[in-house]
Amino acid sequence: MFKPRQFFSHVAFAILASCLVPCVTRAAEPLAVIGTNEPVGCLESPEPNQTKRLIIDESGTYENQLIDGEWYDGNLVKIRADNVILRHCEIRNSRSNGIFVSGKNVTIESCKIHHCLAGSFLRQQDAHGITGSPRNLTIRNCEIYYVSGDAVQFDPDRNKWDDVTIENCTFWTGPLKEAAADFLAGERPGENAIDTKCADNQPRAHLDVKNSLFYGWGSGQIKNQSALNLKEHINATVENCVFRDNDICFRLRGSEKNTLVSVSDCAVYNSKIVFRLEDQIRDLVINGLAIGDGVGKEFEKVNMRGRSYRNINQGYAPPYERALRFGLKQAAAPQEPTESSSVPEPTTNETGQRPLRSYLPGGSWRTVLAVAIVLLMPFLGIAFYVIASGRRKVFKQVLGEAFQRMFSRQ
Repeated sequence: MFKPRQFFSHVAFAILASCLVPCVTRAAEPLAVIGTNEPVGCLESPEPNQTKRLIIDESGTYENQLIDGEWYDGNLVKIRADNVILRHCEIRNSRSNGIFVSGKNVTIESCKIHHCLAGSFLRQQDAHGITGSPRNLTIRNCEIYYVSGDAVQFDPDRNKWDDVTIENCTFWTGPLKEAAADFLAGERPGENAIDTKCADNQPRAHLDVKNSLFYGWGSGQIKNQSALNLKEHINATVENCVFRDNDICFRLRGSEKNTLVSVSDCAVYNSKIVFRLEDQIRDLVINGLAIGDGVGKEFEKVNMRGRSYRNINQGYAPPYERALRFGLKQAAAPQEPTESSSVPEPTTNETGQRPLRSYLPGGSWRTVLAVAIVLLMPFLGIAFYVIASGRRKVFKQVLGEAFQRMFSRQ
């Protein structure tokens, strides 16, 4: 026999449960889409407590180790084996490189690398965070800072390297809070966040950089300091990244065999130069560039002539924190494709105001519509019950039973 009260009690329970699902899902999401989004460095109890160097000659997983070089003048971690995972380690205090990789199929994940300081501020010497000649290397969810060379550089000797993926990392520098090695407090170490070297006689090296944050690369130890210094015989893609407080965000330099670079869905804030194009680099494709507050020159050319790049869908950047939280996919205000070598103005509507879409989370109408539907579901369920049953007096009783069912189940 059909029992309206029991039926609509189940309906109300189902609606309320479905409303909780998005909340649970959102709670499980990472804190940020761009940059590190999980804890980096050692876990609570490093094992062993501390070691000066780590030499990896065998395949396997190495994790939760504190490597403190105590200003040793050499690589603190050397990965010479294939099929290695280095996870949740802290590497610090070196007068040379943090990690040197020469193996294949290597993953460096959730590591913190810092205070790799060679020479002094006035006598710059390279000490990189991660370097070497790897093949099939993934650097994921790592933080690298306070290095006197580059956070990541392949390959210093221009040997063969290939297939490097960098994702959800944070690379930064700034004035040292305390004196370290031969650097004084307040001095800002560093060259570039990422630097590439690949001789024309080597096979073209491939680099993918995505979902990463770069800041502070400026006023350092070299001229034309940049977040990304991409040059020579490479094919690089940069996607969904955020840049702020840099002298140069993209320094792109050509070669005889052409340096191939593609940039999509990236945002820039408070930086002097977005793109510095040098040495006849060509075939550059930029899509969805988002310009935020405090940006100086968007394009600077050195030793360039003719058309060299294609820039489409440039627009305004969303607020900085929102960009980190939701990413840059379609976040910039759209506009019509522009001709090569032209610099489009940010898009505005007829009143001169920013388009509403640029304020939306992730820039998507579908996201807003989905959130609205979820928020309206309880009210739709209540209205459905009231209309179908015609008994408003038992409304509170039915809703109370639904809550009781939901919280009394084991």
